[in-house]
Parts: sequence; C-alpha cells; structure tokens
Amino acid sequence: MDKSNSKNIWQWIIFGIYFLYFSVIRYFIVPFGDDMFFWGKWGTYLMHHGFYTTKNPVYIGGSCNGRYFSNWLQIVSMHHPLLEYIVFGLFSALFVWLLFKLTDQKWISVIVAMLFPFTLSVPFLNNSWLWYSAFVHYVLAPCFIFMYLLIIKHDFSASGPIHSVEKTVVTSFATFVIALIGGLMIEHTTLYQVALGISVVVISVVVLKRILFYQWTYLLGSLASAIIMFSNKSYTVPVSYRSTKFSFVISKFTFFNMSHFWIVTLNIFVILLISIGVTILLIQKSQHRVIDFVWIVISILFATYYLFMNLFLPKYMTNENYSPQGLSNEIIYFDSFMSVLFVGYLLLTIFVVFKSKKLRAELLFCWLSCGFLIAPFLIIPRPISSREYFNGYIFIYLFAMIILEQIDFSFFKKPLSIFGSLAIVTLAVILMSKNVQNYNSYINRYNNSPDYIGATTPENKLPYPDLLPNRDRYVTFDSLEYWHKYTHTNFENRLIDFSYTDK
Repeated sequence: MDKSNSKNIWQWIIFGIYFLYFSVIRYFIVPFGDDMFFWGKWGTYLMHHGFYTTKNPVYIGGSCNGRYFSNWLQIVSMHHPLLEYIVFGLFSALFVWLLFKLTDQKWISVIVAMLFPFTLSVPFLNNSWLWYSAFVHYVLAPCFIFMYLLIIKHDFSASGPIHSVEKTVVTSFATFVIALIGGLMIEHTTLYQVALGISVVVISVVVLKRILFYQWTYLLGSLASAIIMFSNKSYTVPVSYRSTKFSFVISKFTFFNMSHFWIVTLNIFVILLISIGVTILLIQKSQHRVIDFVWIVISILFATYYLFMNLFLPKYMTNENYSPQGLSNEIIYFDSFMSVLFVGYLLLTIFVVFKSKKLRAELLFCWLSCGFLIAPFLIIPRPISSREYFNGYIFIYLFAMIILEQIDFSFFKKPLSIFGSLAIVTLAVILMSKNVQNYNSYINRYNNSPDYIGATTPENKLPYPDLLPNRDRYVTFDSLEYWHKYTHTNFENRLIDFSYTDK
C-alpha cells in the first residue's frame, strides 16, 4: 500500500469516528425553541405554505423566510430523528474535513480543524453549533461554500484546470447544484455566494485570462437561489424579529455593547493561535527586521490582553445572549477599540509577515470574507445574536490555520501531535458528558413538572445551562407538546417516525 492510500484510509477512519461521535451526541443535546416550533404544527403549516403567512406575526413572523432548503431539512429531520442524527454527524464531519482540505493539509491542520467545535466561544457553541435549528442554517451553509472553494483551489493549483469534457460537465452541474442548495439556507451566505461567483469570474478573466464553464454555472446557481430566496413575501412584511432600516445609534450601541465581544474578544482560542503563531513564525526567520520585533511585541500584547479579558469577563456575562451586564462603559469602549485594532492587526500581518503572493492572497481572501459576512449585522438593527457572526468567524479560523502551516514544527511534531490528539479526545468526552447530564436532568425535570412553562428557578436549572441557547432561563410553550410525545414514545418508534400529531 503506497503512502497516499494509507493516508486516505486514515482520513476516512478519523472523520468516520468524528461522524459517529456527533451523530451520537445529537441524541443527548436538549432541543430548544425553533427546534420544537418547526417540529410542531406551525412548522408543517409553513412548509406547506411556502414558509410565508400573515397569521400571528408576533409568534410566527420571524420563521417566515426564504431559507427553503434548511427549513425543509430541519422539519423533515425533526420528524425523523435518525435522519437528524445523521445530518448532524455528517455535516459536523464534512465541515471539519472541508476546513482541513482548504489548507495545505499538513498534520497540524488536521488537529486544529478537529478542535474547531470544541474550542468555540460559549455564544458560538450554544447558538450556532449545538442548537440544531441554527446548525442547519449556519453550519450547513458554509459547507456548500467550502465545496466550491475546494474546486477552485484544485483548479488554480499547479496541476492546472479541469480540461476534459467529462469533468467539465460533471463539475459544472455540481457547482450549479451546490450554489442552488447552498443559497437557500441563510441570507448573508446567499449574498456571499453571489459575490464569490462574480469575483471568481472576474479574477479568471482579468488575471488568469480564461474562464471555465463551471464558474458560470456556479454564478448562475447563486443568482437563481438569491432570486428564489428573496422572492419570499416575508421580506417585504415588517415583523418585530428583523429590521433592515439603518440606525447609526442602534448600530453603535450593538457594536460597543454586544457584537464586538462575539466577533473578537471571546474567541480566545483563535486569537492565541494567530498571535502565538505569528510570534513563532517571526522568531524562526533567518534574518530579522525592526518591524519583525515590533510585530512580535504587538502579538504578545494582544495575546496577553485577551487572555486577561477572557478571565475577567465571564462573571459579567450573565444574560441569555452572552453580553456583559454591569461592566463599566470605559472598559466596554476600550475593549471595542482593542477589537478594531486587532482586526487591523490581522490585515497588516498579511503584508508585514508574509512575502509570498499566494499566501497573501489566501489570507486576504479570508479577511475579506469575514468582513463581508459580518458587515450586514453591523448595519441592520435586528436580528441581534451571536450566531449572525459565526460564519465570519469561520474564515478567521481558516486564517489561523494557514498561518500555523507556515511554522516549522519539525522538533515538536510528535509531542504536539500527541498533545493535540489528547486534547481532542478530552474535550470530546467532556462535551459528551455535559450533554448527557443535561439530557437526564431535563427528562427528570419534565417528568416532575410536565405542564410547566416560564422562568426556571435556580434549583431546577440544568447542570450546564451554557449549552442551551437561552442558558436554560425559561421553558417555552413549544416544548410542552414535544416533550409530552417524546416521553410517551419508546426509542425504537421515536427513532424512525416522530412526526407531530394533534392530541
């Protein structure tokens, strides 16, 4: 068996285990809010009415949208839990595999990619990854974007573009389907797909002096999905859940008091990867400039500052959306300023540290992609939650992985590999254990008070409330019918068919 085949087999084994882990953990993750709303009668009603209705706008209005594919997938999989577990496991593994494939596929990238879900900040973990309703929108959508980026990466590689007629037809059809499905999940990634499709066409014509048919079909699929999505009448009907009317006062308040924490401050793992990675990379240089020493000091200062803030902030992050309560305005404004500086530091690092045009292009692409994906939510007043910024964070994580691959780890490869593997296993066991405890505690709480809705008392809270999007602060009305049927249906029957039925 040659080395490449052996490597591929190990990849299948590793990501197969990853798939099984997340498929199993999905069973124990306590559903919340929209999970049960879409499982219930209104989810089925919306599915049969094109995800638009004027009925009960306060309760239903926010769920009317053009996210046709992800909405449909959520409803169908919530009615058939085995499919739900497979979807969660499959796209968790696929996301991490694609993230790894978009790098140069060095050993460090395997470890860092697999650490992704386990190192997410609390608001990203509970509002984007563990919450199934968010997962089918915010994790699936970038998977489809990554698929196209992987095709682009192979096309622009040294092996040359796809020339054969057979490959051209298959790839062209695949990119159209990828763009069409990927654009029916979440609005800002739909717009990103269009921008990506246009950018690839322009770069191919202007820089590479050629364009392939699959690039046109991706752009066509992106435009088609955007038209289908935004043709949904819900976007023209005012609802309390969302607003696109720009307000400088609201945008300023949101950035200072909430969003900059989600975008930068709380993402300590990726901040340390970048700042420490840049420091090591500059130290390893054979020849040093004054700017290199300056950049090392700046990197260490950022790492130190954000380590301190992540030790200091948790006691103030007490509300359900994980924004600080009781923190002085001086600290809030200073941290906002530091966040802007850090974003600028990332941009300047591309040109200060790296000389390769290829690396600069890759890193700049990640930086611009992050900016494009978070920019809409810095402008519009609503919705306001951490999950809107999750897709931008993904590209900064990829940014960090690209930097790490430039470091010479030859003397530390074995101990780092062992440490990284142990970290993945340990964090996976901890996350599984916490969710199992939450699940058992929730079942006991429901059995003791099956008709209770409203605020949860301190003594009735789950052991790990931070794993729920609302931090287990209240029980919603939608949960009553769901848990009633759940606790009155055995596992075997529930696994295959758990559709909503009127009592």
